[in-house]
Amino acid sequence: MELSDDATDEIAALSAILGPDCWLDEEMNGHLVLCVSPEVDSNEEVGCLALEVTMPPNYPADAKVAIVCSSLAQFAHHFEHRVVPAAGFFVPPPEQAAGIEALIMAAIGNRPGEAVVYDVVDAVRQWLEANTLGALPTLEVDADVSAMMADAEVSEDDLELDDEDIDEELIDVMKEVLEDDKEQLKRLREAERLPSGSASQREAIIAVWRSMSKQQRRQLDSGERSAS
Repeated sequence: MELSDDATDEIAALSAILGPDCWLDEEMNGHLVLCVSPEVDSNEEVGCLALEVTMPPNYPADAKVAIVCSSLAQFAHHFEHRVVPAAGFFVPPPEQAAGIEALIMAAIGNRPGEAVVYDVVDAVRQWLEANTLGALPTLEVDADVSAMMADAEVSEDDLELDDEDIDEELIDVMKEVLEDDKEQLKRLREAERLPSGSASQREAIIAVWRSMSKQQRRQLDSGERSAS
């Protein structure tokens, strides 16, 4: 089955943005499974869902993508980097499952010609943030500790990468830093092939940057200073 160029570009963007949370079916073109969790939940300790995506040949111009949401349990073998919680993978009760399905259909909408899968990922992630993270216990912070945190100097490693920071020079330095990290370098090259300056390219590059270690970010900062 041949996919459209737009669908192929969208899959490349999803792979670059989600990294190991995007599994591509090598036997069925246009079939992929995405692991979606709250932004702050990197180890699946709170909530995590799977989105099974099927793109028909004429998507997105004349056909809608099919997306089925389920527990990660049946696809866990594709995402071995995810830790199985002691209570098992999150399974939304019927009422919540119906709400998520409606959310997905709304995100897909009637938008011929538009790439919509990442919009669905974002909508489900926001739902997880609102409905699963609230169950976490609230830690009481001592007033003196709060004051110390407020006065603390912010490390460069904690700063976010802004859109205006993303340019060809940054990408070149990132490639040098990630030279020995084949998986990350692959994601970066996939991001580089996306339309220059597009929102999907920025999202993909930021996703790679976020997954870099502190040491790699320090090397990146040093490399940028040397290049400027």
